Amino acid sequence: MSNSVFTFIRANPFGLNDNGALSTPTFADIDHDGDQDLFVGVRLIPFNYGVPCNGYILNNDGHGKFTPLPVPDLEHIGMITDAAWADIDGDKFEDLIISGEWMTIIVLKNKKTNFKNITKDLGLNHSNGLWQTVVADDLDHDGDIDILAGNWGLNTRIKSSQNHPAQLFINDYDQNGTAEQILTTFNGDKDYPLTLKQDLVVQMPLLKKKYLKYEDYKNQTINDVFAPEQLKNAIHLICNTTATTLFINDHGKFTPEALPIVSQLSPVFTVLPMDLNHDGLQDLILGGNFSAVKPELGGCMGNAMTVLIQTKDHHFKTMNHPGNLGSEIRSIKPIRIKGTDYIMIANNNANAQVYAIQ
Repeated sequence: MSNSVFTFIRANPFGLNDNGALSTPTFADIDHDGDQDLFVGVRLIPFNYGVPCNGYILNNDGHGKFTPLPVPDLEHIGMITDAAWADIDGDKFEDLIISGEWMTIIVLKNKKTNFKNITKDLGLNHSNGLWQTVVADDLDHDGDIDILAGNWGLNTRIKSSQNHPAQLFINDYDQNGTAEQILTTFNGDKDYPLTLKQDLVVQMPLLKKKYLKYEDYKNQTINDVFAPEQLKNAIHLICNTTATTLFINDHGKFTPEALPIVSQLSPVFTVLPMDLNHDGLQDLILGGNFSAVKPELGGCMGNAMTVLIQTKDHHFKTMNHPGNLGSEIRSIKPIRIKGTDYIMIANNNANAQVYAIQ
């Protein structure tokens, strides 16, 4: 007999028929029945980066049995990285906010018996980004919920805008049973692959004869490399912005406002709103960095932690902090020990760190 206080139930206790890597379990009492219900998102399907995945809202029967609700808007929604529950429209029911790579910030309205995608109604339908985390809170203290989303940052070769988005084309181009991903970005008005020639021909040997020399590959656009029917049949994803962004709720419409440039030096994987200087306003601690990047894109290690202080006019200014730390932060949580506030930082492949709030 085990002496453990924990009881193992089983792997995949929710009975989901999904072979993807699950992420971001997020709890809320969505039906006001006194128990905690659950959202689970699928991050990616192994070896098929970019292929849109599912999300699941699971209803708790009060005895720990979770049943997936039928929510068509969550089918093939994207590569989900994070989610938050918050009452966006003030009807006392928690709505679902979802972030993901190559996705818009998505909001599903809780209609008590079902969920409806209201992303377009809120003005978020052009917010495609490489979103890594999302926080929903009343950051400007005006009585409604704002959205803060951590993105890939501006210190990267992946340049994007509304008119010239970064793009990802996914297809089995050489018909060998394996999907290939081609990342592109604009230079001027032309769209070029960021894939190096040697990597391209390894992925797709059929292109070896077309590009015998590096000179042959020089200045080739995505439309030069692939035939129209290959791109037409590909999964096509876009990214309009890589900036970590505050979406300000203005009477039910969200207005994007990029955070200060120091916040854009690396990807942001975690955000902690916290009143650091005790002035009644929520300040922000952001954590990031990412080293596992191919050479042609460059490492994203510009700033592990950013501390932003909210001003009285609800903007954010940079505060001195411990610096880059040389780490890759993945989570920041508040803790309180004997009346003193601390933050605990979880790092990728490194020890946790603890800082006192002074």
